[in-house]
Amino acid sequence: MNMKSLVQDRLEQIQQQVSSLPHVHELRLSDHAYLQHPMHSNDCDLHFVLLVDSGFQSRFIDCLSWLTEIQHIAFKYRHVDNGYRFLFSDGIYCEFTVEELKFGESADSVNLTTRQTEIATLRPSGQLNAIGLDEGQDEDWLLGEMLTNLLIGLRRFNRGDRLSAFYCIQHHALSSLLELLVQWEVSQTKQKRLAKGDICFEQSYPHARNQVASFAMGYDKSPQSASAMLEYAEQHHNLNYFIKDQILIQIKSANN
Repeated sequence: MNMKSLVQDRLEQIQQQVSSLPHVHELRLSDHAYLQHPMHSNDCDLHFVLLVDSGFQSRFIDCLSWLTEIQHIAFKYRHVDNGYRFLFSDGIYCEFTVEELKFGESADSVNLTTRQTEIATLRPSGQLNAIGLDEGQDEDWLLGEMLTNLLIGLRRFNRGDRLSAFYCIQHHALSSLLELLVQWEVSQTKQKRLAKGDICFEQSYPHARNQVASFAMGYDKSPQSASAMLEYAEQHHNLNYFIKDQILIQIKSANN
């Protein structure tokens, strides 16, 4: 079965699964499309919103058996308070959020464009500082952001979308990795972390300068940048084997 058919079947499986569950009103594809990118054998993403009764959101967030009964989830992280990004063990990348219907509200009346704008702000507390670091974020969240942006960026690169890949890898993934770098440096060296408003990263962490250069090699070298980021992260953290393997497959494909 090709990936396009696999993704369509997975969507139908999830729809069938949730249709039998109490307190679920509707599974709706996200306003920014069923697949985030044009259908491609190495870039298939399923993005949906689950609409449930008020007071039952946590039931579908805290326990993902309604998904794992369909297919094992090999990698996941909670990217917003009410949703996950994850990879099924067959390589399908998914994002979902769970929305509660307000009192007296029907599923038909829910405006997902407005809700998705609200969802985008519901991530763990933290903020971008003066040099673009995701300051104050949880380590697992930062790793999840970095790894998924590497994977998506490499898939884009391999289908010829190099500018989008550049931003995904050398901006979004890099921002998360730089904050991880700071956290790891502070933890290991007991060095005072970069103060808010201080834009001179190199002066604060001079020994990291050459390392950071390998993370941002330029427009045509996103795979090399991704490889350097992955290698550095692995030196400091036990990475999920599945998404690591998926990223390495994409790097190998880009280098062939």
